[in-house]
Amino acid sequence: MNSNLEIVVKAEDFSNVSFIGDIDILTSKCVDDFLENVIENYKTNLTIDCEKLTYIDSCGMNILVRALERMKQCDTGIYLVNMNRSIKRLFEISGLDNEFLLKC
Repeated sequence: MNSNLEIVVKAEDFSNVSFIGDIDILTSKCVDDFLENVIENYKTNLTIDCEKLTYIDSCGMNILVRALERMKQCDTGIYLVNMNRSIKRLFEISGLDNEFLLKC
């Protein structure tokens, strides 16, 4: 399986980013490293634009949950925006729609 992901930073303070492609077992380490850097260095709410996120598996969801837990310790949060219907449904089924700030 060939998976790819592009992370586009939309703001200088890393408060607004886009994920383009797949967040899965092959890309989860990259996402985790990126989010850890943002959380440690910027301590601001993070908006993730999911408009071009095509797939997320349990590894990817786990990375986002761990990032959210770290952000809550800094009194910040993660906004997930422009999620497609199937990805939004995964968050609803798992109950994570109550943890993250979703804007569709």
